[in-house]
Formats: sequence, C-alpha cells, structure tokens
Amino acid sequence: MQQMPPRRNPTPKPTAVDIICQFNKLKSPKFHGGSEPLKYEEWKWKLQNLFEIMDCPDQYKVALTTYQFKGEAEYWWDTVKPRRDENPFTWERLIELLDNQYYPRDVQRIKEREFLSLKQGQMSVMEYASNFNELSRFAPHQVNTEERKMDHFEQGLRGDIKYVITGQNFDNFQDMYQRAVKIACVLKETEKENQARNLEKQKREIPTRSFQGRNNKRFRPNVPLRKEKQPMTGAIQTVLQNMR
Repeated sequence: MQQMPPRRNPTPKPTAVDIICQFNKLKSPKFHGGSEPLKYEEWKWKLQNLFEIMDCPDQYKVALTTYQFKGEAEYWWDTVKPRRDENPFTWERLIELLDNQYYPRDVQRIKEREFLSLKQGQMSVMEYASNFNELSRFAPHQVNTEERKMDHFEQGLRGDIKYVITGQNFDNFQDMYQRAVKIACVLKETEKENQARNLEKQKREIPTRSFQGRNNKRFRPNVPLRKEKQPMTGAIQTVLQNMR
C-alpha cells in the first residue's frame, strides 16, 4: 500500500503582535506634520512601500500609520480621529484626510505641471531620468501605463536624442531609457571626434593663410579663425549607423 505524504499544516496568519514587531524592525518612518508638502509626500511614499514589503493587511494600516505621528501630527490626529461611538477610519479615508491637510490640491497641481514641463535641456540622460522618476510620483495618472510613461519621457528628451529614438519600438520604459543613454554616449563621442578633426584642419590651414596674409593689406593676424561647424544631421547620421 502506497504511503501518503505527510500533511502540511497551513501557515498561521500573523497576529497583531507579529505585524507590529515586523513593522518596527523595518524602521518605519516617523511623521511630525508641519507645512512642507514634499516632506509629507516622501513620508507617505516610504510608508506605502513598507506596507507592500510587509504585505500588511488593511485592517492594521490605520493603527500602524497613526502610531508614527509625532508632534503637530499627533495634535492634528487628536482633532479628527473617530470617537468611541463612531465607525473607525479605513486606510483610504485616513490617506484622504492626510492629503487634504498636508498636501493641498493647489500644491499637487504645481508639482504636476512641473512634471509635465520637464525637459532634458543641459542635463545628462541619467540626470533627466532621475528628475523624471522623482516628479512622476506627483502625477501618477500621467504615468499609469508603460506607454504613457514612455511618451512623456520621450517628449522631454533633447532634440538630437529624440530624433534618433522617435519611431523605434520598446517593450518597456527601462529599454527606452537604456537606448537613450547609449545614443547620448555615441553623440558625445561623435562630437569629440568632429572637434578633433576641425582642430587638425585648422592647424593645417594656418600656415597657408598666414603666408597669404603678408601680401594682403586687409590681413588681421590677431583675429581668430572661424570655427567650422558640422551640421547636426551629420552627427545624427553617424549615430544611426552605429546603432544598426
């Protein structure tokens, strides 16, 4: 007769004490209230990430969150928390109250506009991506899909990089970011090579121009030679060839 495998006891659900101990071990952030919306948003973001790591049940989130209140935040909570004869707050209701108090809608609109107007400009692709990721959390509905996130990122890229990226297909945002970094590196190397070629060309032309200038009354030896500029399309064509 075939022996049956031993039964496995189901994993017991964590108790309130287990949840609190795990929460404290993860060094949960404190919140002191105040009038700095960005500090509040950063604290909320860290707290939500911590709850995800813990896989914390919703029934404990309100108590754990309010346990982190210190100073002015404690005084505020004392004025809004439900009384004994009232229903307890849900996690969503608590976040709504916190947002209304510490992250006013007008401030949210300002940060959202800052995200939507973000351009790479003189930043490197890595610096631009860092700012993009930081500001995107203030406009989550603008980046709630990979497609929308890539569209916003592409629109803010510098013209020469965007010219090469436009029309290419990417599976996700990370792929687009990696390609943009590579294109920027190739463009930079191409620019250095062009500058070196132009400098070498100038060195070869200086003796000839100097000789011609001795017989020319309009010759002005102190006037620097004009630096020849290569059209941008040449650099972009080089990049496209290297990317193939």
